[in-house]
This record gives sequence, structure tokens and C-alpha cells, in this order.
Amino acid sequence: MGGDRVNALFDIVGNGTNSVIAACKRHGAAPPKFEELQGFLIVTFKAQMIAGGETEVAGAQSEAQSIRVLDVLSRDALSARALAEALGLRSKTGALKRTLNELLGEGLIEYTLPDKPNSRLQKYRLTNKGRSLITKQAKEAGTDEE
Repeated sequence: MGGDRVNALFDIVGNGTNSVIAACKRHGAAPPKFEELQGFLIVTFKAQMIAGGETEVAGAQSEAQSIRVLDVLSRDALSARALAEALGLRSKTGALKRTLNELLGEGLIEYTLPDKPNSRLQKYRLTNKGRSLITKQAKEAGTDEE
């Protein structure tokens, strides 16, 4: 696949790609393989079997989704439904709800209406702690864009 086409696809995908590559590096995993197939960007990860593998896979999926959520929220505060759409999900899934609760608990994101967590107008936004984490990950990935 031509390098220009890959670069164009990366421009569409955004900084989340660099965060995933950095996470692979931090965890000693092989970097993902990127391919373009009929206009789709295909990302392939090499699986590594380890003891307790199912837990590790679930944790890795959760971490990857957390990184994606933080990346999307770094651009703007969004409702859960809008966040699901931005992540390419059809609806607010159980996994997304768990991810949001974990990120809220870790203080990386917060409600825009903290006194009304169930409001239909509720949105999520990054906290300063979340913003710092995104900045740190960008630096580790070598994409410090200030």
C-alpha cells in the first residue's frame, strides 16, 4: 500500500492511533500492522497467549477503549450517545458505560452537570488530570503537538 494513502488514512483516524502504538510499546507488545483495503483502514494486532489471557485481553480492550474515549473527549464535551457515535458504536453499550464509570472514578473525566448525573443534558469532559494523561501519552508516542 502506498505511503501517501496510509498517511491520509492516519489523518482521518487522528491521534488515537499514536496512543495505541505507544500503549503497545509500553506493554511490550508488537506494534500493530496497518493496511488499507477497499477504502477501510485495517489494524491488526499480534495476539500473545499468556497465563490468565482472558483477563489480560479484557483489560487490554478496556484500556484501548479508555484511550479512545479520552482522545475523543480531548476535543469537546459530549453526551454518552454522541460519544458512542464518535467511537463508531451504534448505541451506548455496557462496555462504554463501564469505561465511563472507570474514567469518572479515576478522576480523568467529569460530568458537565455534576449535581444531575442522570440529566438528559448530561455530558462528559476531560478533567485536568485527564488532559495531563493525554499530553503525557502524546509525548511518549513522539507526537507532542503544542
